Amino acid sequence: MKQNIFNIKLFVMLCACALSFISCVEENTFNKEKDNTGKSDIPTKLTSFVSGSTKTRASLDYAAEKWFWENGDKIYVKDEDGNWQSGTVDEPHKENYTFMLSGRYLSTKNYTVYFPGHPILKNDDPVTIHDMQGQIYPTKPYFSQRGNDFGIGTAKPQIPLGETKYNFYFTLRHPTSILVFEPTTSNPVLKNCTLTQIEAISDNNICGTYTLDPTTYTLVGSGSGKTVKLRTPNAAFSPDGFPLNYPDMKVYMVIAPGTHKLTVRYQVRDVANNVEGIITKTYPAFTYAANSYYDMPVNLDIKDYSTTGYYMWDAQQNYWWGKEDQQPTIPPGPGAFQGPYPTSKASDPQRWYNESYPGNYIRNDAQTAHFKTLPNANEMAWYCVEGDPHWDKDQLWTTMGKLHKGGMWFKKKAKILADEHINATQMQSYHRDNGGNIVDFRTNRYSTGHNAIIGTPQNLTDYFFLPASTYYSTGILMDRMGVVGDYWSSSAVAYLPLTAYYMYFTSSSVVLAYTGRDFGFRVQPFE
Repeated sequence: MKQNIFNIKLFVMLCACALSFISCVEENTFNKEKDNTGKSDIPTKLTSFVSGSTKTRASLDYAAEKWFWENGDKIYVKDEDGNWQSGTVDEPHKENYTFMLSGRYLSTKNYTVYFPGHPILKNDDPVTIHDMQGQIYPTKPYFSQRGNDFGIGTAKPQIPLGETKYNFYFTLRHPTSILVFEPTTSNPVLKNCTLTQIEAISDNNICGTYTLDPTTYTLVGSGSGKTVKLRTPNAAFSPDGFPLNYPDMKVYMVIAPGTHKLTVRYQVRDVANNVEGIITKTYPAFTYAANSYYDMPVNLDIKDYSTTGYYMWDAQQNYWWGKEDQQPTIPPGPGAFQGPYPTSKASDPQRWYNESYPGNYIRNDAQTAHFKTLPNANEMAWYCVEGDPHWDKDQLWTTMGKLHKGGMWFKKKAKILADEHINATQMQSYHRDNGGNIVDFRTNRYSTGHNAIIGTPQNLTDYFFLPASTYYSTGILMDRMGVVGDYWSSSAVAYLPLTAYYMYFTSSSVVLAYTGRDFGFRVQPFE
């Protein structure tokens, strides 16, 4: 995140709209003449307000760091007779512009100039930072025409060199902040996807209705919303949103200034496979100043889960080792098939499960290096019951060359230890059975579980995510991705031969259970 101030990129309170208004008028601005109807109220002189080194927020050439007026932009000034006068831009993309206003102005006074960002607004109307914003093109914002930005300034009389007439000079200050999101990805699957929405969620208000203070140039009011959504699908550029492979994409969001702790949810869509989900990023508390804009570069690369991550319990090699080109990627239904799965230790010793069984009530741990990194049965029970599981139907991930969504958030091990007031040795050594008794799952046969909460945890830094990446049985991918997750532990069951502990979850619950060792479950270390 980078703050660029003034000529670095802060444009005097977010594009400082340094408007130079020149009033080619003295105290009496109108000469009246009769038209062919006999009326005598036709002004023959207008006050010219000329913008000089303009830095408005109507639109932006980011690379050149130049801001432009756009067709329809409007300014308001109250004249000496108490009437609101306005001037409107009637040309597109002008760095400098001359506004012509009716009314009477004194060369000895200052005047407040309002740039409400929307043609129907005046100074005494409330202004709004909308909770739903939009952008038409992947690199071009039109802040004023979207009704989300506004400015205010004071016009002061000056005499240009070589002239005798008074002019007015003023600059506008913008009381809002702008976030400039710059999403990129190196994930080949995401490069074929589109960005459909950015949702910023703050710990305090960042949008709502305000009034403009002409003395302090600030927003008056506390706002009413903590969430701003910015949508990108549109008929002019793309109905599916901005392509993530678009070069130098920049998406602009207007928020109220202040110290905000932001959670930003980037909504991404795989158009070809009709999958749309969320990539979540968190930003620490930061003070976003008014009249400023902030670069928010974000790498949207998401976790890619290897197709080789499925194993029989404690097997030397993965379920499809040496048969990768025949691995099924479609669950039962049209296009599904049964792959050449391992059927015995004799025929396939590398892919076959560990058959060891030292006897009843005797602890039996996994022996392979990759299985030793997994939580044992006791630790897995802590994750299930005390891990505060949250089902997130929108969290995105990739595997087998496709975009998927859905899975479970769990508290990290350090957070569980702190919250439960235990140490790592205790977590490894015991849990509680359904009666609340302290037991060692590794030397008996127990199961336990917990209901899941729907949604994303608030403090994601304390949690880790496991995808609902389903499992294999007899060479068949048993369910759709994003529906169920199955993960081996490092513990065999000490009461039933050829069984082992595993954890499975759906959208409603998490369960530590045991089953035959021949299933192809995920092997995934927990955080």
